Amino acid sequence: EYGIAAHWQYKEGTKHADKNYEQRINSLRKMMEWRTDVSDATEFVESMQSDVFQDRVYIFTPRGDAIDLPAGSTPIDFAYHVHTDIGHCCRGARVNGKLVPLDHELKTGDKVEILTTKRGGPSRDWLNPNLGLVRTQRARSKIKAWFKKQEDEQNLAQGRSIVERELQRLGVNEINFEKMARDLEFKTPDEMFIALGNGDLPINKIIKQFAQQEETSDR
Repeated sequence: EYGIAAHWQYKEGTKHADKNYEQRINSLRKMMEWRTDVSDATEFVESMQSDVFQDRVYIFTPRGDAIDLPAGSTPIDFAYHVHTDIGHCCRGARVNGKLVPLDHELKTGDKVEILTTKRGGPSRDWLNPNLGLVRTQRARSKIKAWFKKQEDEQNLAQGRSIVERELQRLGVNEINFEKMARDLEFKTPDEMFIALGNGDLPINKIIKQFAQQEETSDR
């Protein structure tokens, strides 16, 4: 928008920008808006390849709003593009008034209505590339993030429980978890508990760190 391409367009004195060029710029702008959804640089590059530099289809919401998607997108891709929560709760779709399977390939001009549930979340099957249920990296990234959040919450509870049992066994009532987390190179105690819950952090390291804290406080 502000670099070489914009300068070239200005120099050429073009009053009406090329439609394909504008579409690419709009797609890139959308990518910038949701780049925080991806977990690493490789995933972001893959999303650029799959979600931007492809042919496009133009799908309509029930209200008549046009949604720009990569060719080959499915109702699940459409749902996540509209809103993350709609994607998570997607259970079916109507295309042009007819029920379709979730691996249905959308075409330009289709009018899509997403059928949702109030509870639940995405299915792990959606991440299976052989099933063809999700085609865009944007949707895949949001699905992965949902499962990671669920796992983190479970591991957090598990890690807290492990520490509480161990401290009870040792007869300890109070401990500075903030300092312990920093000493073990975690940003927060929750990150430490999650690592303990998923097995990345052995409980022996917690005990050793506690012993060091006790030794320091006794001096």
